[in-house]
Amino acid sequence: VYLSMECISPRMIPNLEVNDSLTTILTQMTAKEAAPPMMHDFFLASLLPAVFHSEDPNIIARIFEKISEFDVPHDSIRFSLSESHDGKSVRGSLDLLTFKERMVLTKAVKANGGFVKYKSVPCRKSLENEVKQFSDETGIDFSKLKASFFDEESDGNFLKLKDEIKTFEDISSNFSEMSGKILDISDFFFTRILEGRDPYELCITTRDSLPVLEDEQLSIDRFLAFETLAFAIMGRNVKTIYFNDLLALANDYKKAEETGELRNIKRTKIDFDELLPKLQDSESFEARISQGINNLIALVDSDPALHYRGAEAELVPLSENIPVAVIKNNCGKDSSITVVNLSSKTVNVEIPCEGMSFNNITGKDLSNAKGFVKTELMPYERLWLTERAVSIPEEKLV
Repeated sequence: VYLSMECISPRMIPNLEVNDSLTTILTQMTAKEAAPPMMHDFFLASLLPAVFHSEDPNIIARIFEKISEFDVPHDSIRFSLSESHDGKSVRGSLDLLTFKERMVLTKAVKANGGFVKYKSVPCRKSLENEVKQFSDETGIDFSKLKASFFDEESDGNFLKLKDEIKTFEDISSNFSEMSGKILDISDFFFTRILEGRDPYELCITTRDSLPVLEDEQLSIDRFLAFETLAFAIMGRNVKTIYFNDLLALANDYKKAEETGELRNIKRTKIDFDELLPKLQDSESFEARISQGINNLIALVDSDPALHYRGAEAELVPLSENIPVAVIKNNCGKDSSITVVNLSSKTVNVEIPCEGMSFNNITGKDLSNAKGFVKTELMPYERLWLTERAVSIPEEKLV
């Protein structure tokens, strides 16, 4: 197929879409025979909401740790998504999120009025490595866990629940012997085994996948922070934004109810005649979001540090355990550092920036002493630091 495309249209790049974990994507991209030059990745769609729910930037490090395990050809590239017209893929981040993080996100989606689609998994069975992962997360001894709930004989890589265990109550009654208490994550983990189904995708808009905020301006700031962090993590790869996220559209319950398709909660069809007056009102929610997104795209598109010939993005660790994500991108002599406050609180931070102190978000230069920028970040504030201002064509800005 690749050779045929090369003959017919040399500039066309085949893009392989496989809705699976980052491990699976990278394994295919490094295959010795017929490795695709471009592949979709889906992990950000559920990973980024988990980052904002937990306010933990260290989750992001798992992305780059996983990528470092593979020797991906530099002329290969990912088509990176933080959202799509379908549901938010949970499967895309199976190798990056813990059971607890998946549980918190699933509960939040339900609480915020979204829907969860499930994928069938072997009923009353669990992969042994998943049971070990659950053991590690909860601190429950794996041997005790296995002896209490699973048969001595395994079925290949699967452990089978004991015949006498019929309900979750049968499971909870045994926990006092191991941990002294039943944990929320235990319900999440064992229910999927008993029912033979696992969350596959979350049907909810990006805006409503995040914790509820009453303050509209804070909600705007957080949404722009979310998209800024997404683009920075995508780095050298093909960067995408879902059409409806250009306006941060909320859940469309009417469309989902009328069609019966859960994914339609996030597939709102925009009436342009109704939208135009809102965009012309500079104080409206829609105008403020669209202006922020437009200018962000213009910046990302113009920053040479995010060129596709550059290096993979990387998480910059901070000395303090604070809710701030710092992402660095490099291409040749060009570098940029993106800083995002993941929380609704004001945070003092010291950022290692190697001479980069110009914030392209505000157009202001920050004081830079001895290779660090010390600043106070307002709730969900974001910085896009470079040595000098990124040259953005005037016609691209609003």
